[in-house]
Amino acid sequence: MSSDLTENNFITEYDIFKEHKDSNESIDKLDSKMKGKLIKSIYMECISKNYNGIDSIISKKYTMEDIVRDREERMSRQEWLIRDYLSPLISIRVNYPGLNKNNCVSFIIMKVFSALVIDKFKDKIMYKDLQATAEGPVLTLIINEDVYKIKKLAINVEDNHFLGRFVDIDVFGNNGVELSRRELGLESRRCYICGQEAYNCAGSGRYDVDEIKEYIENKLEEYLKNKLS
Repeated sequence: MSSDLTENNFITEYDIFKEHKDSNESIDKLDSKMKGKLIKSIYMECISKNYNGIDSIISKKYTMEDIVRDREERMSRQEWLIRDYLSPLISIRVNYPGLNKNNCVSFIIMKVFSALVIDKFKDKIMYKDLQATAEGPVLTLIINEDVYKIKKLAINVEDNHFLGRFVDIDVFGNNGVELSRRELGLESRRCYICGQEAYNCAGSGRYDVDEIKEYIENKLEEYLKNKLS
């Protein structure tokens, strides 16, 4: 698999995205069949040729309590996966605000990064799984590689890819401890709107949710247009 999706992939993604942009409905009301096609394409291209249960996964409405619960379940699942494989783990999530994190924007962004990261490690992947949860799409990988090398690649993707600001690529060692940027002598990530430390902006309520959504959507549209030009 190439680290860049094919032109036909981007035409499909852009058509779906454009239909959303041209409609009068919010992205939260985008037809579930489109979201189903996106997540199915991610799964079949990056995980497995067999995938069922699309509609029941993406049509569910979530609450903040669901997000907290699914975050806790993800962390618990990561722990037993690391214990089982005794190898580093990568968790990739999309930084999309609000309660509806399973939408065409987050799925397209996940499709880009799932293809990229899986291509980077190829035969070193021991386990891979994609789930749509209250946290949005989550890709989990177990990698047979040095954890510091994995983290450096993750940081490179987050900092240098055009859409890298909109994903969290967390890396855990085989001891179950997450490797931080500071351990590599690097600064924390910056807010993609104001440039201040992202941690300070995340809980401050400094930006309206719709403002953040619009910013992400505009950047994604720019990315897709550039890929097709």
